[in-house]
This record gives sequence, C-alpha cells and structure tokens, in this order.
Amino acid sequence: MLSGIKQKAVMFAIGFVIEKLDEETIKLFLDFGLDLLENAVESSENKIDDQLVLPVCKIIRDSLKIEDNDDPKELPAPEVK
Repeated sequence: MLSGIKQKAVMFAIGFVIEKLDEETIKLFLDFGLDLLENAVESSENKIDDQLVLPVCKIIRDSLKIEDNDDPKELPAPEVK
C-alpha cells in the first residue's frame, strides 16, 4: 500500500511541476539535454554515432523549433509561475 501512495505522490509532483513550466522553459531544458548529448557524441572516438545520433538531434530541434545557441555548462534556473 505504501508503494501506491508513493507512486501517487510522485505522479502528483510531476504533474504539478509540468503544469508550472511554460513552453520556453521546456525548450530550455530540451536544448540543454540535446547539447549534452551532441557534445558527448561529437567528443567520442566512434564516428558511427555521429552519423546516427546527430541527425536525430537535428530532427528534434527542427521539429520543436529548439535553437542550438547555448553551451550546456550551466542551466539557468527556470521561472516557476
């Protein structure tokens, strides 16, 4: 029974956070994650992942209109409204 309560609490918390995020903040987090992924792929010695992963990242960016204009070293704190 306790695990059911925990699951409901987690789902409520996730729903609450998602409800408070605006489109720009979500895009900021996605850009951050994509930057990390792209940098990891580009810095690896394996070039096969460059051919597979980077085009998928570009498709995601183009589809969701997420510009690739920042460095993933620091993620600004989102504004919660």
